Amino acid sequence: MSPTSPDTTLPYSSSDLTASPTVPGLTPELEQGILSLIQKALAQQQSGSSPPPPAPAPPTVPPTGSLGFVGPLSSSAAAGASSLLCLFPEVEAATITSIINHEFRASDLYKLDSRYRDKTERQVLSLKGETLELTTNDSAYREYKSLNAIAVPLSTYFSILMTHAEAAGRVSTIGTDFFKYNAHLIKVTSEYDWSAVVGYHMAFFNKRRREMQSGDYSGWGKVDMELRGEYLYNAPRLSPSSSSKSSKKLPSGKSEACRKFEQGLCSTTPCPFGRPHICKKCKSAMTDASHKCT
Repeated sequence: MSPTSPDTTLPYSSSDLTASPTVPGLTPELEQGILSLIQKALAQQQSGSSPPPPAPAPPTVPPTGSLGFVGPLSSSAAAGASSLLCLFPEVEAATITSIINHEFRASDLYKLDSRYRDKTERQVLSLKGETLELTTNDSAYREYKSLNAIAVPLSTYFSILMTHAEAAGRVSTIGTDFFKYNAHLIKVTSEYDWSAVVGYHMAFFNKRRREMQSGDYSGWGKVDMELRGEYLYNAPRLSPSSSSKSSKKLPSGKSEACRKFEQGLCSTTPCPFGRPHICKKCKSAMTDASHKCT
């Protein structure tokens, strides 16, 4: 019997495995499966390679037309100057929330105008039949009787949306569309009856509100021909003569007689104060202060 040699462990090779005796109790199919697994393990050990890591998932790209969400509102001073509540302290938090969520209606614009917002909160006692009822007298302030009543709060509305859009880097594009609508509103006001313009604006505003919920703000910069045809096409148009006559009216107070002329303190013609030298009683022209009304 040969002397015992030092115990040396050598890695198996494919030939050693194929030459190994059959293990009792194993079927040929099971032996072949085990042999295949061992061969794969040896191949990986010899090559020193490990399975490649899975490829990283591509970054999620937000859709082009969507507007990124600006974080929750905060009334804390630590929130900084970027907080909408800090920038618009005169606007209620609930109103700001409804604006950035595009739930704010056109008929609620008066809530952004301090001239009317506070007055609508006053309650009055009204007599209906034989009973007194406590009501909110806000109907008169929701009628929007002039362009000023819409343009002023609309500017605040646009400012809130532009500040909200700053996080998405779209202030320039959105602001341009807002300015286009302001110019368009001024133009149609000079061409059509005001009641028709109000109806057109309300419908235009609410339609754009639905679009903004999907991230599309471009409608503010376009003329909506469908709404224009519905509200303005058959509306009474303002005649150029009526606008020119209104522009030639004397400023307030300029039609009153010059009191200094009556006192002998204004002898220059025409009057440097822009007032007529006439008698306040008989309305006749006066050449000097000695005029006596008969």
